[in-house]
Formats: sequence, structure tokens, C-alpha cells
Amino acid sequence: MVLMLLLAACHPLNGEWEGEIDCGDYGLNTEVTLEWTGSRYEGSGTIDCTDAWNMPCEQLFDLQVDAERRSHGDRDLDVDVDDCSATLDGDYQELACDNPSDVEWDGADRIDGEWGGCDVDLFRR
Repeated sequence: MVLMLLLAACHPLNGEWEGEIDCGDYGLNTEVTLEWTGSRYEGSGTIDCTDAWNMPCEQLFDLQVDAERRSHGDRDLDVDVDDCSATLDGDYQELACDNPSDVEWDGADRIDGEWGGCDVDLFRR
């Protein structure tokens, strides 16, 4: 147990995050998993885009995250998204990827920012 706490303290963004992408007329549930690779955080995510398309839809993406180096408090995150794809009503298609902007981590259990004109709020699972 102590080892797990020490590892979490060394790489505090590690783990599973979930939340919503609020686009005004609709909200999209999203999940992201991040892992420290030795120089940055890398991971993958899914977005349940069913509400946006009014049919079964799931978007997948990979991401790389660089965190501002500070000992505590809010930190800016530089997030690069790639390998975006979607399965829309059973049909697979590759998508262009946009990067989120103004992404901040509260130093604990919340990440927020903007992505494609929508507000993103993620919370540690």
C-alpha cells in the first residue's frame, strides 16, 4: 500500500479519469487513462458520442500530456491528441484530431479545458 502511494505521489496524473465534454446542446461522456512513460504522460481515451450523432457512436484517441513543473497548485497541461477514430452505427472511420486548449489540472483530482468549442471537465476515478 505504501509503495502505491509513493508511486502516485511521483506521477500524480497516472490513472483513470472520467467526465463530460459539454457542447451546450449536448454532453459527451468521456474516459481517459494516463501513464507516466519517463518523460511525459501518455494514454488513450474514449468519448461516447451517441448524443451528438443520435445513433450508437464511440470515438477513440491517443494522447500525450506534458505538465507544467510546479510543486503544488494549478498547473497548465500541454495536450496533444492523435490517432483519432470513430465507430458510428457500426462503421469505422478515421478522424482528424484537434488538440484541447487552456487545459489546467488542479494538482489533485480535476482537469478542465476547452476542446473543439466545448468545455471539458475530467475527474479522477
